[in-house]
Amino acid sequence: MSVDDPRARAIDGVLAALLRGDHDAAATAIDITELPDRARYHGVSGLILESALLPRILDKGAIERLRRHALGSAVWEMRHRQIVAPILDQFAAAGIWHVLLKGSALAYDLYAEPSQRPRGDTDVLMSLDRVDDARRILQDNGFVRFADRFDPQDVALSRQETWIRTADDGTEHGIDLHWAIMKDWTLAEVISSDDVRATARPLARFSANAMAISRPLAMIHACVHRYFHVRGAYFVGGDAHYGGDRLIWLYDVLLLGRQLTDDEWQEVVAKARAADVADIVAETLDLTQASLGLGLPPEMATFVLAERAQAGFARRHLVEAGYFKHYLSELRAIEGNDRKLRFIWSIIFPPEQFARRMYPTMARWPAFAVQVRLLLRDIGKAVGIVR
Repeated sequence: MSVDDPRARAIDGVLAALLRGDHDAAATAIDITELPDRARYHGVSGLILESALLPRILDKGAIERLRRHALGSAVWEMRHRQIVAPILDQFAAAGIWHVLLKGSALAYDLYAEPSQRPRGDTDVLMSLDRVDDARRILQDNGFVRFADRFDPQDVALSRQETWIRTADDGTEHGIDLHWAIMKDWTLAEVISSDDVRATARPLARFSANAMAISRPLAMIHACVHRYFHVRGAYFVGGDAHYGGDRLIWLYDVLLLGRQLTDDEWQEVVAKARAADVADIVAETLDLTQASLGLGLPPEMATFVLAERAQAGFARRHLVEAGYFKHYLSELRAIEGNDRKLRFIWSIIFPPEQFARRMYPTMARWPAFAVQVRLLLRDIGKAVGIVR
């Protein structure tokens, strides 16, 4: 079911009503047979299972499908923590500074059960000068680096990389190493690593050596991150999707908003305006309020009204700029002509391993042919033929 399908939108409305406890709105007469699948797409199966209304609107088979989704998340969560927590301990023992970002940080900071915040990996921000040490620890623990568009040795250009370990039970567990909180060079100053480092807080619920990004910065990050997926794919059940509409991302914002103090809200406003992302933050808060019933302080309601219709630089870069203009903006933001040339080369001819990952059916083709195929796809994106 496509996200643009009217039936999908109607079921999404029921899911949102369940999440905000609006039983009258959730008790709809529409066909909600596919609600478990939409709940899985939105990442909220475990959350809506708590609703007392479910037995009145779903049959036992549909509820059982939700339970299976939630149970799968719980089993994965337990195994994921068993795998990742020792990595953080080894980072700490080696003196590698690190902070958890996004899903894992929020799961263990805000959710009653971390498994209610499904995800596929743990994002770890660290110092650029310790990347090689972190890589050795991951390799020693059975992780394999996932092929990326940039040469893995060119850490000054790539900004992040993904490592995967397949557990004995067959589940996959990823660690995304970041040495910049934002992947795009153009948005490098939206949240600085120095700011993260100065305000990081312990996350003992995950691990004795885990640290989390501060809640005000997490709020800004959560709002901006939605927009990255308008252009960049995310995967649910192996299928690629685009857009920032997932309810679990709005639920993150809801839980963060419930925890922020008045001073922290003002920090969000000040930093969002300074980084030219106030419009993105305001739009996300407005959407969360409309969908999930986020209660905003009066001064934040004023902020939303003032900023939501604006079009800041980050929104233009992530949403409104075409494919070519987006990469041109990236090229301008990269420092040094040598690094700019390497960036261009990686866009035109990325590493063979990355090209082959994108086109596994071309396994017997020469590397050059696979790279040209990927280049043709990128040209198609630039002229608007393909997404």
